[in-house]
Amino acid sequence: MTAYNIPQALTLGDKLTELDLEAQALETWPSEIFALKSLQILRIRHCGLKAVPAGIGNLDRLSVLDVSHNRLSSLPAALSRCLTLRELDISGNCFSRCPPVVLRAPWLARLRMAGNQLQKLPAALGNCTQLQELDLSHNALTTLPTAIGKLVKLRKLDLSHNNLRRLPAALSKLPWLEEIDISGNPAPTPAHRLAGAACIKAAAGTYRPRKNRHARRTGRYLQSA
Repeated sequence: MTAYNIPQALTLGDKLTELDLEAQALETWPSEIFALKSLQILRIRHCGLKAVPAGIGNLDRLSVLDVSHNRLSSLPAALSRCLTLRELDISGNCFSRCPPVVLRAPWLARLRMAGNQLQKLPAALGNCTQLQELDLSHNALTTLPTAIGKLVKLRKLDLSHNNLRRLPAALSKLPWLEEIDISGNPAPTPAHRLAGAACIKAAAGTYRPRKNRHARRTGRYLQSA
């Protein structure tokens, strides 16, 4: 991967498919990016950005958007026009709630919202049925919606470093779930009491219980259905 500055990127025009603007003092979004019609992967990290303009919806080939470690607290509704978007990373920003546009993007496969100020998640997150990886680590979550059981393609779930004391029994509805990280929560449960996932990472390390995707999950970390 090659990192470009904006003038360099513009010289490539429609030939440019990937752009990395990490650690550049931007503060405002470079509008020139919207001229890069072939762009598929866009990373603008550690740049001090406070907003993403609606013009992002014009990048109709975008598959990966990484705007982590900025100062964002919202995303524009126009992002829902990026129908090819499969990976979104908004980690390390100032989000106090899940951006509504995320709930209107059911085609997302990987969603990273680590290191924000999330205290709860909307039930509508269950509409994101194509999600395979979900990173909610380093937030302030106290509960999870039972609708998380609708994320039937989920393989990896990172819940580490929140304020969770229980996990919903709806997790037992996730047939492909391979890894759950619950380390750094107030009352991490012994891994054998969270049967079903291939790898459960709790405070004491990583555990690999016997796979049984149809086993009944019990324990104080699981609420009754």
